[in-house]
Amino acid sequence: MLPGTVLEPVSECFLASLIIGWAAHHVFRWDMMVFFMCHCLAWFISDYIQLTGVQGGPLCFSKLDFAVAWFIRESMAVQIFLSALWDPTISWRTGRYRLRCGGHRRGDP
Repeated sequence: MLPGTVLEPVSECFLASLIIGWAAHHVFRWDMMVFFMCHCLAWFISDYIQLTGVQGGPLCFSKLDFAVAWFIRESMAVQIFLSALWDPTISWRTGRYRLRCGGHRRGDP
């Protein structure tokens, strides 16, 4: 799991858009910021379409609310990843779990 975990931040919208935009700039001589904005817009639209599909219809909040929440979540992706690496304790419902290397809880075989 560790090699995949190390590369996980690259699969997030803003970081992936920057890397792909840099590559498109060097390969095709496209403007990196225009590519970044178009890629983020396409990612945002696909996330919205996917959420409406999962919900089975219109969402119970506005598109503006979705846009703000989406932007905050995508902006915090690397920080969330780093904080998870720094403290592997997970609080869920009434329990607290600490992951060991390999993804096992303490006490698991």
